[in-house]
Amino acid sequence: MNLPASNAYLRTIRSAAEAATRTAAVRINDGAIARLLTSTAFTASFERVPVGHMAMPLQFPTKAHELGFFGLLSILNFGSGFEEELHRATGRGTFDKALAFSMYIADEDLMSARGMQGISETKIAELIGVNVHQERADASLPGVVIGELGGPMYELVKLVTLTLNETGEILVKGGYAHLGIFIARVLETAQGSLEVILEHVGCFQCPGRCADQLGKLVRTFPTFQDMAVVDGHPIFCFKKALLLIAVLVARNFVSVPSAGPPLPILADSVVPSLLVHLGVIDLSASHRLASVPLPVASADRLVATPVASASPVMASAGPVVSREEAYILRAAAIHAVGRMVEIAGEQGVEAVDLMLNQWLWKMAETDGYELGRFEFKLRGTVFL
Repeated sequence: MNLPASNAYLRTIRSAAEAATRTAAVRINDGAIARLLTSTAFTASFERVPVGHMAMPLQFPTKAHELGFFGLLSILNFGSGFEEELHRATGRGTFDKALAFSMYIADEDLMSARGMQGISETKIAELIGVNVHQERADASLPGVVIGELGGPMYELVKLVTLTLNETGEILVKGGYAHLGIFIARVLETAQGSLEVILEHVGCFQCPGRCADQLGKLVRTFPTFQDMAVVDGHPIFCFKKALLLIAVLVARNFVSVPSAGPPLPILADSVVPSLLVHLGVIDLSASHRLASVPLPVASADRLVATPVASASPVMASAGPVVSREEAYILRAAAIHAVGRMVEIAGEQGVEAVDLMLNQWLWKMAETDGYELGRFEFKLRGTVFL
């Protein structure tokens, strides 16, 4: 599968998402969008949702260390299909921040290119805090129980280890001692001067440069190559690469552009599931997705439930989907949020995709929405 053309990544993400949505006969409901954007849930909370807040309780000795830490966080941003098992094993539904913190604090060498290249499954399991063994009765010895590698946590640990080993190997072969040094080089190449970029005059001020950075990240590391061909149409999500760029903006390594294409949403499993639930994404006529059991709320739900501060709801009962179904749902979410931006503008509301992305996430974390009942699941991937 070919990557987008240089300087066309951001436009291609959107155009490919729209084409895939239409081919799958998934409808974006403008009426549901209008009701949502005029609801109390939206008007009472949208402007209060923090966007781009990435404070961390860490002191970084150099900018390269800081870039490397947030690069690692972006690479590890997957595993949503294991949320229920992770919650039972560790008391939390995600592993990425805990693992990144553990790697950073436990041993600085683990964050190096060679450290990632050589990290073992045993070390990953220890740092995440999960048991990767499951017990079974020995058929030849009655009463004897044998522990062997296996189960969902072992599957997750294998994916994490493979991702870090592969990333480390690419860095080593490229002559980079640390992921942060590579990211700094990307920024330097994009603007011509690392010092200028670190002084907040970044590539986002020049139309098209943002896509240059995204392209280099995606071309270099398979863990960023979040794309697929479904029914003859390419779909490019690039969630983890976009997350990294969004973090670089939030932490003032680069500036938000005054011109050029804006960043699309970070298409995960949460936003498309919620948009289906709220009737914004309509799957009823889709030959691909009509049978996917994602429950749709009544129209009253669009205006009745406020956004409130609440602990994230643990996902548990959402439907398991195929890889192709997941990509169509994510493409539909990219297209739908783009349409939400357009309709918000028509209503006099200033919004961009990532602002709506963050607000929808806050909605999903509200207990009343019971996200765990409908967020779709996909395992065996390093992209969700």
